[in-house]
Amino acid sequence: MKPQIGSIPLADLTSLDLQRFYKHLLDGGRVDRIEAKKKPKGLAPKTVRNIH
Repeated sequence: MKPQIGSIPLADLTSLDLQRFYKHLLDGGRVDRIEAKKKPKGLAPKTVRNIH
């Protein structure tokens, strides 16, 4: 999995970067696994809040 915000220095990280990251998680953050084939590709909002 490619890092989403890991390459951005902390001093340069903006709220827009974080919003894009959260949107990415909501839209397609789920790891492709056999157990998750029938589930939506994005993570649940609760999970994204926990990551925050």
